[in-house]
Amino acid sequence: MSHTFPPGFIDKAIAEGKSFFAIRYPQAASWEWGVSDSVSAGIVPGSFVVAPFDMESVGPVSIPFGGNSGQPGDMASFGRFPNESTPREDHRRAVETISAYHRRHGGKTVLSRVELIPLSGIPAESILRSLDRLYPDATVFGFSTPQSGLWVGATPELLLAASGGQLRTMALAGTRRRGESGEWDGKNIEEQRLVVDFIMDAMADCLPREGELFTCQAGPVEHLCTAITADASPLEKGELQPDELLRRLSPTPALCGSDRAASMRLIASCEAHDRGAYGGFFGLYRSPGDFDFRVNLRSMRMEGATGALYAGGGITSLSRPDDEWTETCRKSESMRKALSDNAAFIENR
Repeated sequence: MSHTFPPGFIDKAIAEGKSFFAIRYPQAASWEWGVSDSVSAGIVPGSFVVAPFDMESVGPVSIPFGGNSGQPGDMASFGRFPNESTPREDHRRAVETISAYHRRHGGKTVLSRVELIPLSGIPAESILRSLDRLYPDATVFGFSTPQSGLWVGATPELLLAASGGQLRTMALAGTRRRGESGEWDGKNIEEQRLVVDFIMDAMADCLPREGELFTCQAGPVEHLCTAITADASPLEKGELQPDELLRRLSPTPALCGSDRAASMRLIASCEAHDRGAYGGFFGLYRSPGDFDFRVNLRSMRMEGATGALYAGGGITSLSRPDDEWTETCRKSESMRKALSDNAAFIENR
């Protein structure tokens, strides 16, 4: 697998209907990329894995390294491209419904919304290069498969990585505008703590160790974050399968909710759109002891001349609809900045 990102490679793959991936991890000097005529079902060594938000309904797919063809299996679509943007009033009612539920039961649920925007002929490859310039600390990514559709984005969140006998993950939750002064409020602190507790429990077989709480910068916003490390030997020895551990972790409370089953029901009843790959994960998988998976957020799905921007926020008993809408707007600024960067470039060529 080459570590260059050749001009025209993505546009050519899209035009030929091939599956592809391109990824630049945080602060990396180069991209890793690949293209294939087909994909394989499941999480396959030597591949780039793409997993949906809801792995109970449909499983992950893998794009093999080096241009080799995959082995097609029974692979359903991750979800339809949205028909319309989420109306603000619908979002308000959903926040009120979910918040009322959590006043009775505690916990949180992550509500997402989608916004359709015209792309004005901006190609995916050009958007990726803008994201690369703008967000060196993020994982910048693009991928396309028949099951997932075409996605681009710049995510701040690590789901799970393994190397050198160690596992790494993070509990990333709570949001405010970047550089905001003062202490974090109780709603955000509670939201992030729920994620920490969930991950520590899900990774109990690997003896997880919780790091210090800190504030993590992510483009125009910042989050509360706790780094968590663990022992990778159960995976390396075959005592625990990566697929099982990943299913325990994904979706985390940062993308779904603190009670996964209840949150999935609330999401299904309150969101009119399919999340598809949004809130799922992707990344390079070499072996059970060598992989790096990131969460698909701060992202956009592309289809024809239209982009679907996805953004979400954690809803608790303390949530207020106007604040939650504003939070999703701030999270969408990362992609909007990349699109504006391209629009200006195209106009001035």
